[in-house]
Amino acid sequence: MDFDSAADEIYAVDRSEFVTARDEAVRRARDEGDRELAERLRALRKPTVAAWLVNRLAREHPEDVAELRRLGDRLRAAQAELAGDRLRTLARERGALLRELGGRVRELAGTGVGEAAAREAHDTLDAAVTDAGVADQVRAGRLSTGLTADLSAMWLSADPGTTAPFGASSPPPAARAPKPAGGEESPSARARAEKERAAERRREAEHRKAVERSRSALDSAEIERAEADELLAEAHRRREDAAEALTQARLRVEEAERAATDAGRGVTEARRRADRAELAEDVARRKLDGLG
Repeated sequence: MDFDSAADEIYAVDRSEFVTARDEAVRRARDEGDRELAERLRALRKPTVAAWLVNRLAREHPEDVAELRRLGDRLRAAQAELAGDRLRTLARERGALLRELGGRVRELAGTGVGEAAAREAHDTLDAAVTDAGVADQVRAGRLSTGLTADLSAMWLSADPGTTAPFGASSPPPAARAPKPAGGEESPSARARAEKERAAERRREAEHRKAVERSRSALDSAEIERAEADELLAEAHRRREDAAEALTQARLRVEEAERAATDAGRGVTEARRRADRAELAEDVARRKLDGLG
């Protein structure tokens, strides 16, 4: 058993069966004497609902998920060439692809996706377009939590007004300051717009950090709970072993007591036989003396 195949099997199961599948893989690795592999597997984290759905999407619709990476590559190439028309066309393709994948996520969810899970799944798939590293992680199908793009790649992020979580409607475009005559914005208007965009970017960054902190705390809590469950199971096993050892010890004591009782009876019988032999010897000696 190797790490990649074991991890693939663990993340392929239903989310409710994740801990059981992981613990079973850890046990097999320990039985095979590979403690390093067992520790790596034990560190795997249970996926959030959104991460589990994205993992299923990657496994059941790999070509659709691969298109996120290809679209991101085309966007980066268009940006490098400053091809404005191509960028606008690709941005529309991006929105259409995310809506399509959003529909597939809803199908996989069955009973629907909550708002928080929808946002996490949407942000993860959107980040896969922005960041090639995120795209590779999404395609692997082993996410434990949602992902965001590296800050250095955020220039490729979609306009917040052009996309929305799966199942939600897109918000109306933000009002823009009127342009002065001639069709060009005044320097003051441009400065205000840039200031507003900078403030929005800061708010988005702070929101992402808060989400990451919350997800990290949740992951840590799940790991601690899994470790506590493992310790409890080990304690139960030790108690069962001790109870079995106690039972065996009691059986051995009972056998020893029976052996001692049997030995005592043997000693008593031997003494009786010795007494009878001694008496017979005395009788024989007296008869011999009378004949002399």
